Amino acid sequence: MTHATNAAVMRTSNRKLILDLIRRGPISRAELAERTQLTRASITQIADELLEAGLVEPCSTDCNPDAGTAPGRRRTMLALKHNARFFFGVHISRRRCRVGVVDLYGDVLTDDELLLDGHTPESTADAVAGIIRSQMAQLPYPKEQFLGIGISAPGPVDHREGIILNPPNFDAWHNTPICAMLCERTGLPALLEKDTNARALEEKYFGAAMNISGFMLVQIDEGVGSGVMIRDSLYRGTRGLGTEIGHTTIRYDGPPCRCGGRGCLENYLRIPALLAGSRFADWAQLTGCANEPDAARILDCAAEYLAAALVNAFNLYDLEQVFLSGEVAACPQPLLDRLTPLVSARVLSRSSRTPVSACSGRLPVRTGAMAVLYDFFQPRE
Repeated sequence: MTHATNAAVMRTSNRKLILDLIRRGPISRAELAERTQLTRASITQIADELLEAGLVEPCSTDCNPDAGTAPGRRRTMLALKHNARFFFGVHISRRRCRVGVVDLYGDVLTDDELLLDGHTPESTADAVAGIIRSQMAQLPYPKEQFLGIGISAPGPVDHREGIILNPPNFDAWHNTPICAMLCERTGLPALLEKDTNARALEEKYFGAAMNISGFMLVQIDEGVGSGVMIRDSLYRGTRGLGTEIGHTTIRYDGPPCRCGGRGCLENYLRIPALLAGSRFADWAQLTGCANEPDAARILDCAAEYLAAALVNAFNLYDLEQVFLSGEVAACPQPLLDRLTPLVSARVLSRSSRTPVSACSGRLPVRTGAMAVLYDFFQPRE
């Protein structure tokens, strides 16, 4: 029985590995065998199963003469099939919730917004389930093509149990079993991911980090959070609560933090803390006056705070790059101009890459769906 289980797990893992390679662009069976080190027979069998399931489709492309194929011939490649499967994405923030449908390519087909003011977690789950049923009815696809619900929410979360734990400034949602609630109301499986982990996955699958195996995404807005990819996999730590860069200490004798530590980065770098006592109402206003002395002083401090944490992150994880997300990513250049030389001068590793850059544009519904998209293409942890 053990051998049968192990064989089944291995087969599922191989299937996901092949799907993930096909996801990245059309690829031939020969290339799949070369990159996975699986036998041609195994590749053929799995590819035939994926074709029969309607997940992939053949496409033709010009052969590369340098690869030993006669010029002018065309060879059959495998690509993900458009409109093959769909996922719901639910992106929960402190003020609103976005609900929609994405396909295997990350394209957003539907997108609705629900304001959370006056809503409890229970009434929110009721409303989200209603939106999901309505969106499913709007789209001309059978129900069996909708595979599940991905949820992103402020952390910390228990991604294995699907529970929002105790995010700051989100007290009404503490210890909310959001996956069980939506599964019960919709009949669809649901998976939860911390919002910054989901953003890191989105950047890896559809953004500027597609060809980077090790990076950190740092989100700066009302708080400071992060997600880390190491060797193309999401890094969680022992209990799934790792990579909380906002709660690393940049001053050992600094003010107490709600987490129990002292001098945590979040106390200094979150937008409300940066702007406290200034004439600037938000990040956009601050960066719009970046050349004025009082704004420049705040931006200089922000760069120093963030550089202290990022140099530690580069040296601990041997990162290739850091991406900035959240409110700062809407107008990142005044911060990047100050931050980049500080980080470049202090990290141990030297790279031709610019060490820090801004994220590409995010799509909240797709961010929410990343939990189920990641699970579809990667073996579940």
